[in-house]
Amino acid sequence: MSSARPHILAPFRVIGLHCDNVPVALQRLGTTYFAATSVERTFQVYNCDRLTVVAVGGHHEEPISAIATHNQLTFTAAGPTIYIWHRSKVVGILNGHERNVTQLLVFGDHLISAGEDHSLKVWDYRHSKLQEEIEFEEYFNVSAILHPDTYLNKVLVASREGALQLWNVRTKQLIYNFKNFGSPITSLQQSPAVDVIAIGLEDGRILLHNIRLDKTLFSFKQEEGAVTTISFRSDGFNQMVTGSKLGNVAVWDLDKQRLITVMRGVHHGGVFTLCFFVGEPLLFTSGGDNAIKVWIFDQSDGSARLLRSRAGHSAPPQKIRFYSTSSLILSAARDKSFRLFSTVRDQRSREFSQGKLAAQAKKLHNTREQDLKLPPITSFDACQVRQRDWDNIVSCHAGSNNAHTWRKENFVLGKHSLRSTDNKGAQPLTAVCMSACGNYAFVGSRSGWIDQFNIQSGQHRRAFRVTPSAKDPLAANHTAAIQGLAVDAMNRYLISASLDGTLKFWSFKDGSLIKSVELDAPITQIEIQRESGLLAVVCDDLILRVYDIETQVLVRRLQGHTSLITDVAFSGDARWLASASGDGHLRVWDLPSGHCIDWVKMHSPITSLSFSPRTDFLATTHVDSRGIFLWANQNYFSNIFLRPIRSDETDPDEVAMPSLSAGLEGGLDEDSSDSSSSSDDMDSEAEDKTLEMSPEEAEADADQLSAELITLSRTPRSKWRTLVNLDVIQERNKPIKAPEQPKAAPFILPTLPGVEPKFVATTEGENDDDNSSRIIDMSKLRPKTKFVLALEAAVDAESADQSVGELVKLIESMTPSNIDFEIRSLSQEDDCNEFKMVMKFILAAIRTNASFEVIESVLNVFLKVHGDVIAREASLQELAKEIRREQSQSWSRLQDLMHQNLCLISYFSNLQT
Repeated sequence: MSSARPHILAPFRVIGLHCDNVPVALQRLGTTYFAATSVERTFQVYNCDRLTVVAVGGHHEEPISAIATHNQLTFTAAGPTIYIWHRSKVVGILNGHERNVTQLLVFGDHLISAGEDHSLKVWDYRHSKLQEEIEFEEYFNVSAILHPDTYLNKVLVASREGALQLWNVRTKQLIYNFKNFGSPITSLQQSPAVDVIAIGLEDGRILLHNIRLDKTLFSFKQEEGAVTTISFRSDGFNQMVTGSKLGNVAVWDLDKQRLITVMRGVHHGGVFTLCFFVGEPLLFTSGGDNAIKVWIFDQSDGSARLLRSRAGHSAPPQKIRFYSTSSLILSAARDKSFRLFSTVRDQRSREFSQGKLAAQAKKLHNTREQDLKLPPITSFDACQVRQRDWDNIVSCHAGSNNAHTWRKENFVLGKHSLRSTDNKGAQPLTAVCMSACGNYAFVGSRSGWIDQFNIQSGQHRRAFRVTPSAKDPLAANHTAAIQGLAVDAMNRYLISASLDGTLKFWSFKDGSLIKSVELDAPITQIEIQRESGLLAVVCDDLILRVYDIETQVLVRRLQGHTSLITDVAFSGDARWLASASGDGHLRVWDLPSGHCIDWVKMHSPITSLSFSPRTDFLATTHVDSRGIFLWANQNYFSNIFLRPIRSDETDPDEVAMPSLSAGLEGGLDEDSSDSSSSSDDMDSEAEDKTLEMSPEEAEADADQLSAELITLSRTPRSKWRTLVNLDVIQERNKPIKAPEQPKAAPFILPTLPGVEPKFVATTEGENDDDNSSRIIDMSKLRPKTKFVLALEAAVDAESADQSVGELVKLIESMTPSNIDFEIRSLSQEDDCNEFKMVMKFILAAIRTNASFEVIESVLNVFLKVHGDVIAREASLQELAKEIRREQSQSWSRLQDLMHQNLCLISYFSNLQT
């Protein structure tokens, strides 16, 4: 049964996706080029000057099959439907095709579309109306359309059967049917010469054809196979470039009718877009490897060099881990690449270099750069402690018995190759890890062998082996593949897990076996949380086990998954454990209580996941996507009410996946986070039974569950940290140049107190009173603010709790600067009456035990600013002593409860074995 409970994770955005196999639509607006790229079921627009995203489209129900642009409009075809977008808003929908649309062409104020239904349609996109329709024969499958320059109302239509026709779209008449070219036509491109077009064929031929004379002027032959795209240079060089399905780009000299050079490895897959910038030696390319690039032709051999690019994985990632901060993610994929992604700016994302592979591939004829890369990474580990000194990442690769080191500082492959000393031969490595100090790397092989290496020198230090003993059958070496290695925070223990179902704790110092734990099922993965000393163990029996590293005992046993567990991740504070399974389910476990507090289903299985160090984001990868999906932790940004998953909840809630836009779409929803809430309240009559609270009850009890409990406010914690440290922040942010003083107003005009000066409005008829005195009333020059009026109401009110609560809400609604200003503006007149009111309010607020951090922050600033006044006035000193007594009593009660809980936790943890 699905429930409408609030979820911890909300969709945030996707990173690492740039383009797919759909050709990119380029256009020039002013002096800037913009590129609209299709990404699965949405699109994004890049500014080609810096390759930065300037717009992101909405979600389509089906994958995008064609894209075109005109001024501020973007046209996308998804299935049989055509969408018209203005930036990220749909402004029109065109329906008329019966099958998928494959071609789009902007034709003045009209849009031409062709699809698999053997038809060509002409649309008035400004009014979303169909104007003309041309039907083709069943054997004519449209593969390309082109409007030849100077040909009014005419388009060329090419087919996969090798036919080419010229049509008048206004009269719907076939003007001319060209001779068959003997091979499917894959590309059409207008040349700089009128009447001459370039025709790309699947057999690799490129024909320069005069359509007025129906005559082929000359032709080229591309050895790499089918021609995927064509472009002409227009900066004074008569050159043409063609793309192939192998990722190479051929450069042709049209004057000498010969091949100049072949740029190999432009993309690791087919090249689907080639477009020269008008009058510039710049070439824009896109390919099936999820990369867009800009090349500049300035090389002596006629080739180009890479000027700028944006790229992601060309295959789905296999493993990801956050690196040191919440803004960097290390990622390894099946495309043999190892990348670092930035969650903040795409410009900071880059691939780790594996050496001068391009130069090596050029020397080895018929060899691709991709073939020279290391095998795909199966596991890696990183330590940022010594990243400036030497290599700080270690990885193992599919089918290889060598582990390799990487240096994040330079984004390069390290100089060391760590080879296992396994005496059973060249067994592939299956697990690696780094020590907490960053000095050592550990590798485990398929045979169960474990080695330790010094990562600075690459020297072998020891092998972790024991001599089998008949007295202790558990004191044996692993007999199956090592599935995980981990080192604790103090470099005291090395933990190894194997498919043989054993978990072993080794001495880091001398390599001796300390303890061996035999489980009931093969172990597939382990994950460590060093700060808390917890170790999560994943087994084939679908049970998650959590061990305390210090005592080597089981502390939690988590059951619930019904499919193979693919990955686990600890939160930064070790309170939560996230686990994913092969059926697309994601569970979040609360470790202190041992309950599952969130359970969702995603559209495809998760292959890897990782919590950010601050636990503000969770990153996931999926089997059918090349991107990294970021989920926002709603509990980090706002207060949500969590409860254990009930036994009658048999189906998880399906959640929407993050999109390319950096927003919380469908995520941080006020209705879902504020009004739909629940609480873990224990029924006195039915023990261990969880009661659900209605939304109204949850909202009523959100401020304070009990008067005996110390409760925090629901405002962001950063606000009160800012208030306490406001003087430091203002000093740090002080402008270098002193601000210019504004033109002074007449000194006789009174102003209201506040951060922004406001003049006191003159009451109606005040200046018309002839009998009014000309003596200035000093009290009117300092009117009481809303804060002071609320203070008086709180102190004089009969219901202290209600009035104090109203004043607390007023303070919570004010900015830190306003609160600081109000405290500094308190008057010492009338025997420090305003000081006394503030102290009485603080005293009453402490007794309510509500909004603890708000009251403490206000008290901190008040004592810091007016401490000297309190030290002089005896009446204020008495109030200060009373406040201190109340604080001491509250803290003593809280400290006793904490000590009691710690004792109980220690007692129960020692009972488990």
